[in-house]
Amino acid sequence: MRINVERVDAEPGFATLRFAIQDTGIGMSEGQVKCLFQSFAQADGSITRRFGGAGLGLAISQRLVGLMGGEIIVTSTLGQGSEFSFNIRLAIPEEISVSHTIALQPLVREPSVAIRGARILLVEDNEINQQVAGEILERWGFSIVVASDGEQALTALEESRPFDLVLMDVQMPVMDGLEAARRIRRNERFRDLPVIAMTAAVLARDQAECFEFGMNDHIAKPILPGQLLVVLERWIVSGERGAPIREANELQFGTDTLPDQLSGFDIDLALQRLNGNRVLLMTLLKRFGEKFSRTSDIIADLVGRGQYKEAMQWVHKLKGAAGNLSATEVYHHAGLLEQELKNDLLPISQAAFDQTLSVVLTSIATLSPSAKPCTSCDWSRATVLLKEIRTLLDNGEFVPLDFVSELQKVLPSLSLRDDLVRLKEQIDTLDYSTAANTMDRLTLTIQPLF
Repeated sequence: MRINVERVDAEPGFATLRFAIQDTGIGMSEGQVKCLFQSFAQADGSITRRFGGAGLGLAISQRLVGLMGGEIIVTSTLGQGSEFSFNIRLAIPEEISVSHTIALQPLVREPSVAIRGARILLVEDNEINQQVAGEILERWGFSIVVASDGEQALTALEESRPFDLVLMDVQMPVMDGLEAARRIRRNERFRDLPVIAMTAAVLARDQAECFEFGMNDHIAKPILPGQLLVVLERWIVSGERGAPIREANELQFGTDTLPDQLSGFDIDLALQRLNGNRVLLMTLLKRFGEKFSRTSDIIADLVGRGQYKEAMQWVHKLKGAAGNLSATEVYHHAGLLEQELKNDLLPISQAAFDQTLSVVLTSIATLSPSAKPCTSCDWSRATVLLKEIRTLLDNGEFVPLDFVSELQKVLPSLSLRDDLVRLKEQIDTLDYSTAANTMDRLTLTIQPLF
């Protein structure tokens, strides 16, 4: 076996390193390579295989490399051996020289300037997942429109300006992602529109089904920024779009009372998904606690009445939110329980699921408010304006820009600034469907400020 590390660029302040591991072993066929990174997959799946293992190592390695903005590439020839390689872009601290590469720190890189400003349709029914994905994408300078199901996605495609890419959740109410993708491909206008499946399904047959319905690629949920970036750069056509990029200091607003450690959560990983936005993470944690506080009782009631499908839908929704907030144990046990309910099996994982969910909910209950009340805000006038704007948006009527300008004056809180600026831009360009989504986010942010 041979391990090689080399620098493959000369960018000031950064170093892109290529890691390559070569062996002269048994090698693999093209078909084996294609399924190599699927969880629980083996190149040799026979009962008499010579080489053991659970089939998780490479899947985990791919996700770790993806978190740092890279992708593992495999080349292999049967009977001759294989090479696994990946590139990682690293920041070089000023006080060390390039030769001291042991001190380099991983960095999730920024997207290429050539794709910034692209319009992306995010189709996702889970509110927490919408905000996590939206934070990542907007921080990178993409223009985002959110749809909560496949039916809304089709409407957005028909009525909005052209999109550069669609991120499509697979399992949704009203119309799922597979049916939506099938209908998109029926329309000649969208023949070349990239549609990317977002799915927690790890089996090759699940991903093959996405391709059969017309999707171009897939990304695993919960989403890791590095892996998402690789897919976006693979499918978004380069071009000059001139979108403004939010600076890092704009992400830190409000009052940060998030602890560095919280039982049941991997806070560091959750913050990586949210580009370090601690205040947003605090808000989403609170939202998770409010939304899923009675989930164990609801699931127990549904299971007791034999309504396994309805119980599975609850578990699936919670699992998605838990994954994006890095509640790792809850996510694991929710996955097991979901499979049992899906296959009409006795839900033996329910007790462990309830226990881990209880730990998470108890931790959330200990959190302090994520923001101080805004004493300079005119809540009476703001309430009138918010209601008026929401009514006009819901009815598809013209919204005077003066309403939003006044709203900015009566709500001077820093934690609302970004959303108010975004809302004004969307209403000014008559992008009312996106403005409605921004209003939803504003409502969520405003709650702790009263």
